[in-house]
Amino acid sequence: TGSTAYNLSVGGPLLLPGVRGIVMSPIAPHSLTFRPMVIDDHYQLEIRMIRVNDGSTLVVDGQLSIPLAKEDVIHLQRYEKDFLFVPNPQQPPWQTLVTKLGWGTLPLVGLSTE
Repeated sequence: TGSTAYNLSVGGPLLLPGVRGIVMSPIAPHSLTFRPMVIDDHYQLEIRMIRVNDGSTLVVDGQLSIPLAKEDVIHLQRYEKDFLFVPNPQQPPWQTLVTKLGWGTLPLVGLSTE
């Protein structure tokens, strides 16, 4: 929750609020082999650093930066508690994004009103 804008900015997927999953999105990957991933929330991941560069960093939700060293191990799993989300019954789940991102509207750049 709260990471939709960040995830969108790095090319990651959008998930409806009821989807139970873990999203991992690389920041500025230098290869097409590094793609955003959505995995089922019951998985526990272990990522081992076999090679790192100067400045290699783990960034968690755009907030926490942790320098990485060779042989570091990162463990990822879903937090055991649920986030309680109260939907607006007068607005479909995607409506905020439709409005803010202008989905389904014509681009304004270069259009003439004449």
